[in-house]
Formats: sequence, C-alpha cells, structure tokens
Amino acid sequence: MKATRPVPSAPQWVFIDLDGTLLRPDQTISAPVTEAIGRLKARVPVSIATGRERLETIRFAADLGLTALQICDGGAVIFDMPDGALRWSKPLGAPAVEAVMKALRSTDSLFFATHPDGAYTNLDGEVAELPWVTTDPAEAEGLGFTRISALDLSGRAARSLAAELSRLGLNTARAYLPYNGLWAVDFTDPEANKGTAVGRTAEWAGVNLSDCIAIGDSFNDLPMLEACGLAIAMGGAPPEVVAAADFTVPSVEADGLVLAIDEFVMPLLSG
Repeated sequence: MKATRPVPSAPQWVFIDLDGTLLRPDQTISAPVTEAIGRLKARVPVSIATGRERLETIRFAADLGLTALQICDGGAVIFDMPDGALRWSKPLGAPAVEAVMKALRSTDSLFFATHPDGAYTNLDGEVAELPWVTTDPAEAEGLGFTRISALDLSGRAARSLAAELSRLGLNTARAYLPYNGLWAVDFTDPEANKGTAVGRTAEWAGVNLSDCIAIGDSFNDLPMLEACGLAIAMGGAPPEVVAAADFTVPSVEADGLVLAIDEFVMPLLSG
C-alpha cells in the first residue's frame, strides 16, 4: 500500500478502467460487479476511463446505466451519457499518424486506429464487419484519428515498440489485453492520456482531483492513478501499477472491483 496521500474524506467522482477492471477476459461484466456499480452510481458520479473507442464504451456505459461523462481512446475522447454526444476530443496530427502507421506497416503489425465515430483496422473477422469499422485505406484518409493501437504483441515486443516510437513525442502506453493474454501499445496526442482526461472532467465539474478515486490494472491507467486522491489497483496488475496505488484488491476474475467499491469507496461516502 502506498500511504503518501491523504484519503479523500468525501469522494466526489470515481473513474474506473474497463478491460481487466470492470470487464472480464470473456468480455462480460459479472452480476456482482454490475450490482456494485449500481450501489456506487447512486451515491457519486462514475466514469469509465478506457483505451477503447467511443462507440463500444457507450455500449458498456449504457449497460451499467452510467449518466456521467465517460472517457475513452486512452483519454483522447470525452463524451456525455446517456446520449453519447461528443464533449471533447484531441486528434493526433497528420504527421504523427503517418509516422506511426508507417512503422506498424513496416513490421506487419496488427492495428486499430480510432476516431470518435469509428475505426480503421487491418484486422479481419467480426471486428472488421462492424458497420463503423473500415479496412479500406482510402476510406481512412483524413478521419482525424484520436488513438492508434498496435495489437496482439508479446510483452517484449510491446516494450520494444513503445521505446522505438517514443522518439515521436507522443503519449505512448502499454495495455494488457486480458481477452487474449497479449499486449497493445496505444499512441495518443501528448496532451491526451487518462490522467489529463480525468483532470479535465473534474475541472468541468468543479471537483478537485484530490477528491476523486481511480481504479485500474495496467500501464495506461498510471496517469489517472497518480492524478487522483485515492488509487486502487486490481490484482495481477504490473508491479509499477501496484506501486502507484494506495490499495490492491483481487483480480477481475475474482470480482475485485466489488471489494474495492464496498470495502474502500462506499465507507468513505457513508462517512
């Protein structure tokens, strides 16, 4: 446990990662977690903060009945609920997009490049068949990508790619993919990460980040864990993530988020 920050006496907002925190490897949210979120959202605004794209995040937020602002694309997009209307986005510049895509194509890497209304990918199968996804480079021209993700990498390959492309000056974050046990590397604008996004959301709401709580499990969660007044890491998180947290709870498979909510967050709200 990291005991260097005062615990918020009256939490004003809770930011929760999606994959590996809310969402199990089989892409479902368990009934106990759904029920715990229901108890929590009745007391305080709850936001998903994920690396996933807006349209998928809208679906999960709607399933949980969340009505606060939500964060996706690794902090590059913020939108309203329940209508999913775009509130803010920070696209990558065209030179950055060109440089990242050139590097990924040179290594035949799988990728998923998102913009607020869809995505461009070289994946096939069910993902490529979604109506908001294109696999055509011509259709992808000028879409204003907010995130580019290199997918299905080994841990070593993800570290190597992140180090290689750090020269571009972008925000680069590794994220574990619990649904297949591999890694992604996300590239966003330097001003767009989960930490800056929770800060922007709190500022709009007139809330101090010291009165906010963040819960996550991977490297891309570090900025928001470090920004918020209370940080909770999921079991199985990398050592760096655990070290940045005030508390660690069991893994997503063991419904650790339920313990985080009921044992750490709800008592603060009641007190």
